[in-house]
Amino acid sequence: MPSIFDLRRSHAPPALRCALLACLTTALLAACGGGGSGGDATSAQTSVTPPATTPTLGPVPTEVSLAASTAGSLVDYFKQKLKQGPVTSTTTVNTAVPVGAVASPAPTAASPSADAGVSFSGTTLQERGVDENDWVKTDGAMVYGLAKAYSNGGTPTAALLQAQRRQADGQLSSVGRLTLPNELTYTGMYLVGSANRLALLGQRYQFFDPLASGTPAPAVSGPAAPSAAPVGLSIAPASGFQEVGIDLVATPTSGTGSSTATLSVANRIRLDGNLVGSRVIGSTLYVVSSWSPNLGKYAIPATATPAQTEAILASLTSADILPKIRVDGRPAEPLMADTDCYVQTGNASPMRELTTITAFNLASPTLQRSSRCFVGGSQALYVSPAAVYVATSRYAYVVANTMPTLGIWPANAKTDVHKFALAGMTIDYRGSGEVTGNLGWEADKNAYRMSEYQGDLRILTFTGQQGWSTTFNGTSTTARPVPAASPATLSVLRENSNTTTRSLQVVSTLPNTSRPAAIGKPGEQIFAVQYVGPRAYVVTFRRTDPLYVLDLSNPADPKTVGELEIPGYSDYLYPLGDSLLLGVGKDANDSGVVQGVKVALMDVADPAKPSIRNSLTLGKRGSASGLDSSSRGINIFQQGDVFRIGLPVRLNETPIANSAGFFNPTTQGLARFEVDTKAKTLVTKPTIVGLTYPTNTNNPYSLAFGQYDLGQERSVQIEGFVYYFSGGSFLVSPW
Repeated sequence: MPSIFDLRRSHAPPALRCALLACLTTALLAACGGGGSGGDATSAQTSVTPPATTPTLGPVPTEVSLAASTAGSLVDYFKQKLKQGPVTSTTTVNTAVPVGAVASPAPTAASPSADAGVSFSGTTLQERGVDENDWVKTDGAMVYGLAKAYSNGGTPTAALLQAQRRQADGQLSSVGRLTLPNELTYTGMYLVGSANRLALLGQRYQFFDPLASGTPAPAVSGPAAPSAAPVGLSIAPASGFQEVGIDLVATPTSGTGSSTATLSVANRIRLDGNLVGSRVIGSTLYVVSSWSPNLGKYAIPATATPAQTEAILASLTSADILPKIRVDGRPAEPLMADTDCYVQTGNASPMRELTTITAFNLASPTLQRSSRCFVGGSQALYVSPAAVYVATSRYAYVVANTMPTLGIWPANAKTDVHKFALAGMTIDYRGSGEVTGNLGWEADKNAYRMSEYQGDLRILTFTGQQGWSTTFNGTSTTARPVPAASPATLSVLRENSNTTTRSLQVVSTLPNTSRPAAIGKPGEQIFAVQYVGPRAYVVTFRRTDPLYVLDLSNPADPKTVGELEIPGYSDYLYPLGDSLLLGVGKDANDSGVVQGVKVALMDVADPAKPSIRNSLTLGKRGSASGLDSSSRGINIFQQGDVFRIGLPVRLNETPIANSAGFFNPTTQGLARFEVDTKAKTLVTKPTIVGLTYPTNTNNPYSLAFGQYDLGQERSVQIEGFVYYFSGGSFLVSPW
């Protein structure tokens, strides 16, 4: 029978995969829908000349645009939603129900640290200068590690923050440790050197089932809804007590001494809602969260007359709707005013949900903050150095009754994209646009399907109605039919400053009538997307891994210029220098059955003729890497012409008795590679082993879900040393 990790990497909807894996409540909300995903890494931004003629922008998408809320208009909006009746577990896909889901990594040259002349590589980022939370942070002088709470054999271990100072010989000495209270499920941290703070982010849940009671909602017509569609189960945002937590810890002073420091939480910030994502630019922390207020006391009985309905809703105020904030135990206060919000008049959804964007100045003694919100959920979050883009949908994501692992979007579904410009504490709404398709089911990858370049947003959407996976009935797996759909559409959006209504207008799409060739073959899914300046690389997969090279140098006329097919697929792509591309994912056999972890080096010097230089497969079926859980699960450090790569892996190589083709974990460690950009070679270095799995146990994965959770394993590099964070401890090794 398949291991639990085969199910994790199946292509079933995230909500279902988490149910199959019996994931914790926090994982359900963070990765399965209902809320939210040092040496920075970023795509090379090659300069190109804009097209000589500017494309004519189309009509303003008034249904999509957000309108600033005036006093009382937010309350009126929620009253109308309450009058539509409760959201129930029975609906058809032509009911426009938005889906609340959580939420291009690339290496760069070494970054200067707090110690002059010291170079290092830390968290791998999507955009240069836009930091992302992670389990390990460094400034080259200090190394910080955050380990989540876990339980082994019923014995709980609390979350732990540790600070280590790098010594002259490259080794680490402990500066301080802080055991954290069992209040939050931590998701990572930031090191904000300009504010001398660590910002630890987490989530707290106590939720109830919003579908437990109520009568079926009346049908609501959605834009571009199909005339006939199957009945399914809508994925509704979780309700109840939802709280985002931010703990601020002062950083110890830099230096080479061995003195210890007392680590303590200096400030505690709590926000109502579920964490969608966060970023740090300079000393400003941006937190995006979703909030579904509990409006149960305003439920309208099915037998209520119009007068009774108005009487029930008469006492509804913005205080019932808006999320609140609590700082250092002081009384709660509204996170923003109702006039800081935006409503979407074209949103016919019965859902009652807000998405909030909050900026915190971490260098401010008073923790200066500002917030904006808009009605609707969030499917993906992308942040450039100057703007945040939030993608959402007004369409139903359903699970078919006849095939519970099958996720379906309605035909002709579209995705809304809202842009807010960022400048320190200023969050300025710039416009909204609409693109064909959806962003798929891999929440942590959705951000990488978007990229801002020379003011334009490039976004790649999935235009099929459903993903593809296998069904698992406890004893066997059965492949389900795959729809023959063109899998992907690239759209280029541009802010339209020539109209009174703010909007993002579609400049071009691919495929189009002039260039009809599909991006991907029928039945394939999008796996990896990487934008590198005026070029994009796209990986789709079903049985083999087609790599498509897109030329976006003319935003009005994007085109596919090259294609390469190799076995398996890449989950993430990383440009190494000007002509090489590193892909990390899984190998696959001729039937498309996923095998071990695959690392491939591709030559894209000639975009019309991409080629494979070398590929390596680690472990057998069921093996996994740190990138299976997070886009930050890899470390890449450039030293001259050589890129040094650290990738945490769990290698399954122990055959399971009486189960052909399945394997249990054998070892877990940091796989290491070097890519020479001049010689265009990929070579391996010895793996740093962090754990050898016992063979005389019925549950070899108990450690993998506890202390040695692969999703938390990280590495950073400083000068000639690598620091591997495994099992809550640092293993130090010369590279």
